[in-house]
Amino acid sequence: MRVSMNRKLIGFLFIYLALLNVFDAFATAHGLSLNKIREMNPYMNGIYHIHPLLFITLKISLSILLICMGFIWGSMIRKKRFISSLIILASIIYTPVCLTHIYWLTQHYFSY
Repeated sequence: MRVSMNRKLIGFLFIYLALLNVFDAFATAHGLSLNKIREMNPYMNGIYHIHPLLFITLKISLSILLICMGFIWGSMIRKKRFISSLIILASIIYTPVCLTHIYWLTQHYFSY
């Protein structure tokens, strides 16, 4: 039973992280276009400045890859504790990033 729950949790976290990444892509692109925020990742900043659509496409592609990885590693959860730990850590770190986006979006659109 414990392994089944862990599989479901890790599968959920892969999807959760993928959705956070998609939200981050659009929120970041929007914030950058308004000059409200800065992209802190120098690689993604460079990609955004090549073309915003390339930035969004890459972020969505990474989300699709995350979901695929979730299906692959979900069936091997006992053998991949390191991957499980990484996805949990990434989810914990990425959630406040998206909450920050929600905060500035709220401030931008509801502060009038």
